[in-house]
Amino acid sequence: MPEFLPFKGIRYNASKVGDMSRVVAPPYDILSDQDVLELYRRSPYNVIRIDLGKYQESDGSGLTDDWHERAGRLFRSWRTEGVLIDESEPAYYVLRQRYTVPGGPRKELVGLIGCCRLSPFDQGEVLAHEHTFAKPKEDRLRLMRATGANISQIYAFYSDPEQRVRQLLAPLLEEPPAVSVAGDEGQQHDLWVVTDPAVTREIEAVFAGRPLFIADGHHRYETALAYQAEQAAVHGETPGAGWNYVMMFVANLEDGGMTVLPTHRLVLGSAGPLAKEELEAAVGAWYHVDERTMPLSEALACAQDEVTEESGRMGIYWGAGRWAWLSPKERASLHAVIPGDQSRAVKDLTVTALHELVLPRAFALSPGQQAAGGAIEYLRDAAEGAQRVDRGEAAALIYVPAPGPQHILQVAEAGDVMPHKSTYFYPKLLTGLVMNDLTRPMIP
Repeated sequence: MPEFLPFKGIRYNASKVGDMSRVVAPPYDILSDQDVLELYRRSPYNVIRIDLGKYQESDGSGLTDDWHERAGRLFRSWRTEGVLIDESEPAYYVLRQRYTVPGGPRKELVGLIGCCRLSPFDQGEVLAHEHTFAKPKEDRLRLMRATGANISQIYAFYSDPEQRVRQLLAPLLEEPPAVSVAGDEGQQHDLWVVTDPAVTREIEAVFAGRPLFIADGHHRYETALAYQAEQAAVHGETPGAGWNYVMMFVANLEDGGMTVLPTHRLVLGSAGPLAKEELEAAVGAWYHVDERTMPLSEALACAQDEVTEESGRMGIYWGAGRWAWLSPKERASLHAVIPGDQSRAVKDLTVTALHELVLPRAFALSPGQQAAGGAIEYLRDAAEGAQRVDRGEAAALIYVPAPGPQHILQVAEAGDVMPHKSTYFYPKLLTGLVMNDLTRPMIP
């Protein structure tokens, strides 16, 4: 079972940087170039200058891909100058997010940031559910080499029906947090530092008996494995070395605070919409096709209620208010025609049927064409996607449901992976609340 340990985190020195909301940032992979520039303007100490330091201010050359070594030098100088300071003793970091689900209720998520010993996915200690791509892993590996650190944490979850960790943390959550930051979308991010050895030992014992499931950060986990292999090749096997671990946020599946939002598909190109008869000919063996002309607000309200993983439904927007709603006739018949040796947990997913049946048959997009890129965009805002279809920038929007954490757990336990961009965990974790020095021994 995994080792999930307290560590001496690196945190911002508030006396140097002032308002913490000015120095933290959303995850690098959801930021546009304009977002990056805005974060630069917030503070000379914003963490984006290290995590995605693409902007060269000194010579006015603008955006650049050659930034990793500069980020490493900046990270080291901030530590030397006391902008970033080390925790005096090993700690777990309790993170609480209070947020409103878009179009839904107010929720609270409480989890822990610690360091997890790295192990390959096939060992069953840390499990994945999503495919990864080479380019983002190379980018993160270059940054890890340059800084010798984890700048952001992986997001994982575990199953603890007895809520043992939450019970241990309950007294702490009654105290004022060490750091409190309001996010750009109205979320509240509160951080507490847990150093009491009696408490940290109990927390460590809880995680010694259960696997961890990666929710968000598959690329960073695989990057950490690659960095570990590089370091072991240079230094030999060193069990207590910091590069054998990766910083990770973990939340309890049974706590009820996790939210997964759907990631919709925008089919690019200018091909005209299919007539209802054409769509029925393509997928009617497996789906009922209900075509309706609806205002966008009404359609999205209907989709939010009726397009769920349990129903297996999806919606196709062709433009000019025209929607086609696909409802599976029988889920078992879908399993029989989905190719490959995927697990039942993956074949059960609506997004799998979309990529393996609907896109190839209704849009002539084979799995290979989908994977090659350029044919599909992924987006969270369905209204924006519908507007782009109306403007003629895309052929169709496909509205899909979000798998829940239980579906993700089932896929991971089956040793399988979902189609690309199947999940969007919300809200995202802020980068900059705590960082981890990989050059420091984890176990002396």
